[in-house]
Amino acid sequence: MDNNAVAERIKFLMKELNYRQVDFAQKIDIDTSNLSKYLNGRLAMSEALINKIVVNLGVSKQWLETGEDLPFAKQQPQQLVTVPESRIVTEPSVATAKRGTPVYDIDVTAGYMPQARMFTDDQIVGFVGLPTPDEQKALGEAATLVSPNWLISTYLVLTFGELLLSPMGISFVTKVAPPKLKGLMMGGWFASTALGNFLVSVGGYLWGDLPLWVVWSVFIGVCVVSALFMFIMMKRLEKVAK
Repeated sequence: MDNNAVAERIKFLMKELNYRQVDFAQKIDIDTSNLSKYLNGRLAMSEALINKIVVNLGVSKQWLETGEDLPFAKQQPQQLVTVPESRIVTEPSVATAKRGTPVYDIDVTAGYMPQARMFTDDQIVGFVGLPTPDEQKALGEAATLVSPNWLISTYLVLTFGELLLSPMGISFVTKVAPPKLKGLMMGGWFASTALGNFLVSVGGYLWGDLPLWVVWSVFIGVCVVSALFMFIMMKRLEKVAK
């Protein structure tokens, strides 16, 4: 996308619609200063900005992005779309029920579409592995439900661990770091925390490709190695702290 060309087309729209920058920004629901940055090239044109202009002003997206077509494409008269009853999803089909809850592709920038047309089988782009209401009813008392307390208690332990560890780490870094490097060392502490949070995502790549016990063994092994490293460094750290 040519940012300068898109900016020129936005300026053309403002001139044609007799909008000031403030009016144009209010019309598409963005901050006036951000609009100015887009027009001056200090911010790259985003898909979100393009979609806001298209939806709120009825501008042709093709024209805005490439310069082709007309700025305000002629609207086709609305036609009554007849959808066969067989295509309307009133209840989950057998294939859908087996694969989970369907996810539909609904384009909010495409204009109005009848609800009966939105939720047809040809709009399905995937499935979420959640039991459908019919499946839950069929299982009845035999359904194995997991208490949400497991999730709550897990995050509670993680939160307590972070609250106990983070202040200690920050205090230790400020205590042992040279005065001139305290800011840099604090940045290193937060960068290491961010890196650790990112490395947790490795489990997501292993999930499904390896047995579950192997995935958790990797996490346990990493924790044990980290603990051993900290215990080995403990005496040196105590000497530095003194």
